[in-house]
Amino acid sequence: MPDSVRTDQPEEEYRVTLSVQGDDAAPRFLNGDRLVCAPKAAAKVGDDIVVIIRDGNIRVGRLSSLETERVIIEHGPVDLPILRTEIGAIWPIRQLARNDGRLTAAD
Repeated sequence: MPDSVRTDQPEEEYRVTLSVQGDDAAPRFLNGDRLVCAPKAAAKVGDDIVVIIRDGNIRVGRLSSLETERVIIEHGPVDLPILRTEIGAIWPIRQLARNDGRLTAAD
């Protein structure tokens, strides 16, 4: 089993910022949090990540397992398995900006 998900591009070429809407991934990610992601970086088990599903949905959580046919993320209070065939992209989160202005590096 691979221990990371990698693209063929340089890791830190650019960053993307996304805003969390809703509390599905609470308490780790809260409504209004801003996530600074590195789309071209490799994601490894234990990273906080954004998963872009091919149907247009987005999931946020901690990467807990990389299996041959699926990826599992800690998403709120439950683990969420996602088939690799459903995944459009996985972006590691590099910084988290809370609503109260605190800016932290991702764990």
